[in-house]
Amino acid sequence: MSSNFPFEVALPSDEDEEAIERAELLFKHFKERYDMALASVRRLEDKASKIFGSMSTFLAVMLLIIRYWWPDLFGEGVTPLKVIIWGTLSLFMASCIIAWGFVFSAMQLKEFDRPSIDFKALCAFYLQKPRYNTLSLYAKEYGALTESIESIHQEKASLIRKSCESILYAGWLFVIFIISVTILKVC
Repeated sequence: MSSNFPFEVALPSDEDEEAIERAELLFKHFKERYDMALASVRRLEDKASKIFGSMSTFLAVMLLIIRYWWPDLFGEGVTPLKVIIWGTLSLFMASCIIAWGFVFSAMQLKEFDRPSIDFKALCAFYLQKPRYNTLSLYAKEYGALTESIESIHQEKASLIRKSCESILYAGWLFVIFIISVTILKVC
């Protein structure tokens, strides 16, 4: 068999073809899992920024109420209703600060592990090993990277869950505050 190539190229056997197909499926699966894990962390960070925006709205309304009704809320003596208003206001601010802490922690940038990018080492690895070996080893690398990203996802999800619990508590305090201020203004 004459060829223009200076070396012989061995054609893969049927077993090699099947091993290559399986390695490609494995690689595709782990690559998709890695991309999905990365996207889910980004969605959590987006959710944290939306939570931050809703908390800012709560605080803005609270500050406007305090600003316009300052004399009614903090002037002329102490009544049980004013004590309730001051208590709910204090607890509301405390729970908002706690929720902000959780949201800021969830929004904190984290370094993600990425696939190796050493060009020379990758070229040597890919060109000197059988294709199914390189694909399966690269798939395993993506699997390990996915596990590290999923641990970051769990950490951020826990922080956002705690923030939502604090916001729920703050929301009820806000409702009590609004009802108390309304009663104070009406009476």
